[in-house]
Amino acid sequence: MEPYFKFTRQNRLRVQLANTVKSAKTSKTAVILEDGFDAQQLNAVTAAITEAGGTFDIISKKLGRVSAEDKSTAVNSTKTYATAASVTYDAVFVPGGKHAETLKRTGDALHFINEAYKHFKTVGLGGEAAGLLTGIDGEGNDGMAGVVKHGGNAKRFAEEFIKELAYGRHFERGNAVAAVSA
Repeated sequence: MEPYFKFTRQNRLRVQLANTVKSAKTSKTAVILEDGFDAQQLNAVTAAITEAGGTFDIISKKLGRVSAEDKSTAVNSTKTYATAASVTYDAVFVPGGKHAETLKRTGDALHFINEAYKHFKTVGLGGEAAGLLTGIDGEGNDGMAGVVKHGGNAKRFAEEFIKELAYGRHFERGNAVAAVSA
């Protein structure tokens, strides 16, 4: 008599993942910034990451001071696209703001975001940054799984981002990742 559930290597991994406690604790998020970011979105999401027990790094094209759109906040970039790789992070977050126009013309930033998406990681895109992830073919797959876009309320966006971050990898994207260049 054959067993009801055959424990193959693939099935064992599915069982292990299904029984894993979902938490954002110990997660690491890459925060992509250039001059002109939305300080309210940045503050809401980074506070939520810290509260959930995660950490984040500020990544920019240059090391040092990066200023908010309204000049109310400045943060220090501790890594550049040359010194950081998306594969070392659990998620990527890009707040909205005028800096999104600069990011659209920054190939290294687009590569960083697209590579994180291709590796099934959580991607948070606030406001004007929502258009940075392009080329998603969701036909037959849930191509937007784990992609959180800002809808106007920074606190709600931060909560949704943390929920997706806690989930882990978003393998339900399936073959949708094939259409994204990275």
